[in-house]
Amino acid sequence: MGTFNKCLILLMMMICIDHKVISQGNTTSLFYEPILLKLGWTEIQLPNYIREPFLLNVSIGLEVKQDSSKHIWVRPLETSKSIFYVDIDTKDNPISLMFFANSNEIKKPIDTSVSNDSIQIILEKYVDRRFYISVDPRSEELFILWNNTILPYRKTGKTLVVSLPKYADKIDSSYLRVYTAIPHQAIQELIIPIEFGKPTHNLLPTFGLDWNMMNQQKMDTSSNPEINELSAAQLNNNNTTQDMLPKWLGLYCDIYYAHYTDSVGDNTYQQFPGISPRNNAIGLNTLQINLQYEIKKIRGTFVFHIGDYAKTTWSNTFNQVMEANIGIRLHKLLWMDAGFFRSYIGTEGLLPRENICSSESIYAWHEPSHVSGVRLNYTPTNKLTLNIYLLNAYNGFEDFNEKKSVGFACNYIINEKGSVGYTNYLGDDTVKDSMSISHLRFYQNIYFNYQLKKLKLQIGADYAIQQHADLKNVSRRSSLFSGVASAYYAIHSKFGAYGRLEYFNDPNAILSAQIMDTKGHLTGYSVWGITAGLEYRPYNKSYVRLEGRRLEMDADQQIFRWNGKFRNVRTELMIHMGVSF
Repeated sequence: MGTFNKCLILLMMMICIDHKVISQGNTTSLFYEPILLKLGWTEIQLPNYIREPFLLNVSIGLEVKQDSSKHIWVRPLETSKSIFYVDIDTKDNPISLMFFANSNEIKKPIDTSVSNDSIQIILEKYVDRRFYISVDPRSEELFILWNNTILPYRKTGKTLVVSLPKYADKIDSSYLRVYTAIPHQAIQELIIPIEFGKPTHNLLPTFGLDWNMMNQQKMDTSSNPEINELSAAQLNNNNTTQDMLPKWLGLYCDIYYAHYTDSVGDNTYQQFPGISPRNNAIGLNTLQINLQYEIKKIRGTFVFHIGDYAKTTWSNTFNQVMEANIGIRLHKLLWMDAGFFRSYIGTEGLLPRENICSSESIYAWHEPSHVSGVRLNYTPTNKLTLNIYLLNAYNGFEDFNEKKSVGFACNYIINEKGSVGYTNYLGDDTVKDSMSISHLRFYQNIYFNYQLKKLKLQIGADYAIQQHADLKNVSRRSSLFSGVASAYYAIHSKFGAYGRLEYFNDPNAILSAQIMDTKGHLTGYSVWGITAGLEYRPYNKSYVRLEGRRLEMDADQQIFRWNGKFRNVRTELMIHMGVSF
């Protein structure tokens, strides 16, 4: 490699990354520089020629929203990744915007004395639109772009082979860009000027580009009330708590007051005890400490909790342990984790901060909350995640009968507006007994999430079949069905309204309790409910909610008691305050 080419590569690697927003003025520049992201949201003002931007692909670890002005907002999530991208359809050709997450990537001035040994990206050779590029073998993130389009590549050892499209031969000036990231080290970059599909030896275009300069702006929700975000906690970065703790440590607390028209007594656990289980009392739902650790091939999650939710829902033996699992990377895209997990089944999450509503639906109450076993986690693409489980039981950390169960979970990101998922469980949780018969259960859940500007929708359904479960004929199998539909509307950056419809029908008491109805029939629960609430979020990761709910059983299932009479209806009123660090 000649001295001239060495200088070219060195100069290209030292080009500074300017973290500014894409200008809407000049649309003729050949490519957009990467945007340097910090904590919080960054506004990306797209060029005028992108009239109706449509996000084609978004890399894992980057959250993207769009406002009424057709601008997009991005922020990095808590992830080990350093490089992100967003593909945008311009109705002519897609463009890929690149983002760097590490705010400490401040490059030094050009130093022509740097030795060739320090260069981690090198152009080895060029043959007929094919570029052979050497990269550091430790690089875990690799992206190659031609102007603003991500190109596929083939990797052989430490060499990347990438081909330009044929029409590059007709373009007088373009650029090939290579970005790599090594864990805990600086992001590396190489920019190669190209003329008519071949590398150019002319340095002038490198420094004479009319760049679309980029300008970072923190989001101001008071002046942008129509940002496409469904939770004000994700909108408002004023007074944020995110910088108060290291990334490996998390805290969460939820306090409540609840009132029920069900006379089980004050300060006692209600029927369906889960979230906010005590009547006429100020209680602690959960105080949670979250510890997470991840390096190249090892990771671990340890979550400890106390409160009413731990007492009413969690394992009696490991009551304070919400999660405790460790994992090893088997392949670049494949992990194996083992230990105690939160349940993977369900449309709703477990805790108020994870859901649209604070209260736990009857639908979710009968789903598993915690499991133990081994998980294989595979992420073949940025949109698809697959998990396979080997478990001890349907709902619990301990094995009840020495029979193992299996489960499967799949989530697919359709686009920036929605995702769909499917989960299942297959196993027999019959307590070990020489006289018992098998009760093999096949439980399935499907869910769909979608957001449209200020509106967020969440829909899910469960269906289960179990052997020898019919209350009238034990030799027959039985089934249950349940469903939920929730919606959240952002009235303002700090205020929102929400609602939920739920239904649960388990006629043969596969999961619900067996009861004697008013007609003398032995049956399981059949119940529907409606929930409505208001939410105020004073700052990021905090909330205050006022919520009401009405539950109604079948007319003959009068399990609630109020004012000395048995009824099939219960009303609930609750106030929740929560904060995360």
